[in-house]
Amino acid sequence: MLEIIRDNNNDMVAVCELLLIDDDGRIDDKGNIVLIVTVEINHAYRGKDILKRFIKIILEKNPQAQKCYWIRDYKYKGRKPREYSREQFEKLIGE
Repeated sequence: MLEIIRDNNNDMVAVCELLLIDDDGRIDDKGNIVLIVTVEINHAYRGKDILKRFIKIILEKNPQAQKCYWIRDYKYKGRKPREYSREQFEKLIGE
């Protein structure tokens, strides 16, 4: 799936590519695990809570999601995916 955040002029501000998977790692539209593959943010919008907006969108569209893995290999080569619980994400966005 692709989530896109746009500004008031309908220009792209940021893009998030994600997959929903089940406990066995198979792609599943009703999966309980979110796998964030990549996030690209326009340099002019860095530090403007874009990641929080993505997290809120992901949690609202996928209420069944209990965990999230974030692959940041493009930035940190060789690093393992980070695991976040739904509770950690809810705390981050203030819910």
